[in-house]
Amino acid sequence: ERLLKWASLLELQESEAAFRATVLRVCQESSEAPPEVLERLTNALQEASFLRMEGSPEGHPAVMSPAVFSELPWQVALSQFDRLVSIGTRPDILSHLNLLASLLEAGEVSKAVEFLREARAAGFLDVWKPSRRSSDPPLLDLHLLGPVLPSVATLVVQEAILTILLRPSPPDDLIIVTGRGSNSRDGISWLQPAVREMLADELRLEVHPVPGNAGRLCVPKGALYELWSPHPLASSAK
Repeated sequence: ERLLKWASLLELQESEAAFRATVLRVCQESSEAPPEVLERLTNALQEASFLRMEGSPEGHPAVMSPAVFSELPWQVALSQFDRLVSIGTRPDILSHLNLLASLLEAGEVSKAVEFLREARAAGFLDVWKPSRRSSDPPLLDLHLLGPVLPSVATLVVQEAILTILLRPSPPDDLIIVTGRGSNSRDGISWLQPAVREMLADELRLEVHPVPGNAGRLCVPKGALYELWSPHPLASSAK
């Protein structure tokens, strides 16, 4: 059932002989070795879908639903993503978020970080919002991602803070827009508690709500300054 679901997501037809033959052979030979079965079926799925993409009419590269990148095994999803990029078709932001969530769910944190950095370099998943006045502190707006899982949001915030700490100029107060959860089903923000816990418990940073705005958090510049890379104490700690 899982295999048929994957094939459906990739718009593979059951009549594709090579794919069906490989699946049948793997199931017959390895019925008692589930991990090996999954690995070999994954490879077969990749091969079949790559053949389909390469067979697309010139000028009409394959376009995949964002669901592909959340439902497929992360190995297949990442390969599909890379192949689409290589033929000049950059998946949309939802596809980026789905793949990022899949990597984190699978425990592939280093791959998730690498993928996030590559996406940001390509102009995706940028959550920095221009300040209205030069005197305003930096604004990190998670609304720019759209609906997003807490695990993805916290990773995005971590990477944003790292960017701040590597800048040559001293950090300012950091404002993080998490939202109040008014658009969620139960009216409760799922992002703010996760982001706040990550900042306080994992990064050991001071963080507090912005007075008068329940949908924002503030990390004071003093807390960031202690971790700022040119800071002598931070440098010696490393």
